[in-house]
Amino acid sequence: ETDEQLKNAWNSMTTAMTNWEAEIDLSGYNLTAEDMKRIWPDVAQDNPDLFYVLNYTYFTTPDGIVQKCQFTYNTQYNQNSVAEYNAAIDKAFAEVIGNNMTDEQKATALHDYLVQHMVYDQNANNNLGIEKRNAYEALVNGIGVCQGYTLAYAALLNRAGIEVDYCKSRSMNHIWNYVKLDGNWYHA
Repeated sequence: ETDEQLKNAWNSMTTAMTNWEAEIDLSGYNLTAEDMKRIWPDVAQDNPDLFYVLNYTYFTTPDGIVQKCQFTYNTQYNQNSVAEYNAAIDKAFAEVIGNNMTDEQKATALHDYLVQHMVYDQNANNNLGIEKRNAYEALVNGIGVCQGYTLAYAALLNRAGIEVDYCKSRSMNHIWNYVKLDGNWYHA
């Protein structure tokens, strides 16, 4: 497979999940199980807008080529949740983003907005994990663990047109953002 095929599959999967489709035909992309393992975290877990996606299952031919992928959605969310999430992003922008702000000013203002409108979930280990790890809980309900903060900040930076990525540490069980400003990457 080529990078182009991976990118096209990534885009098709993103579109399918954005439209809450149950499954997608991937037979035209010549993907292997290894490709799926590379694509999945980027497509769903790293996309703050897809907070309602729980998991995926893919099916291969006997020679290992992926034919289709089925998505599992978190039943605690629905289309209305997406509207609430988008409204929360709009609210943040209305409150802190002004005309003629530099990217650095926007990144700082959005960072400070999150700090002021969120609390760290002290009961993270008692609520079975997933609930407070996404951008929806962070932006709409104002609660989350490091992953919730990170995905919420990424969602805000994405909307601002500022390049953002993730720094993940297994040893620290932690995640935070990289933010690109004036051509340089900064930890946030």
